[in-house]
Amino acid sequence: MSPKYLYDHWFKIEANLRRISKIFLMLDYDGTITPIVKKPELAVLKPKTRKILKKIVLRKEKFKVAIISGRSIKQLKKLVSLSGLYYVGVHGLEIRGPRLNFTHKDAAKLKPLLVKLRREIAKDLGKISGVLIENKGLSIAIHYRLTSKKNLPFIFKSIFKIQARYESLKLLRGKKVFEVLPQVEWDKGSAALFLLKKHGSN
Repeated sequence: MSPKYLYDHWFKIEANLRRISKIFLMLDYDGTITPIVKKPELAVLKPKTRKILKKIVLRKEKFKVAIISGRSIKQLKKLVSLSGLYYVGVHGLEIRGPRLNFTHKDAAKLKPLLVKLRREIAKDLGKISGVLIENKGLSIAIHYRLTSKKNLPFIFKSIFKIQARYESLKLLRGKKVFEVLPQVEWDKGSAALFLLKKHGSN
């Protein structure tokens, strides 16, 4: 089945939304409430978007809101800067919000290994110009967008070596970034279903 363009069906969608008494709105940060940009640090929430989000969050009798991201909770909170909603960070491994402080237990057990690995990565790649090693707590992101092409073979070799050595960790590849995370059966979708279940939705 091919995807359908949202606004071709908007009147039907709007009618259905008006009939629903409660809505849980889950939004990705990058590329949804902020535009797609070349560098993650340029993905800034516009004041107009924040104002709209705030209005929705304040309508507690109708809406619950979650912002979902691969970013850390700390960074996500700083970027969105709103209370009363749920922040889902590190690809769903952490959730913070009203009466909720969730960290995936199996992922948390691997945090000491991630600390050890971060030191190893810093030793191997930390001195290479243009490489940024980002500590997200439950993951490590290695950004290489700003480095020279001549450095890429060594960077890739070092990173793929991690994948071979640590079965309890997995490697995700994004745009000019690798991310090392705990190898657990959990992702953004799992976190979304967890929130729905917690609020009594099937």
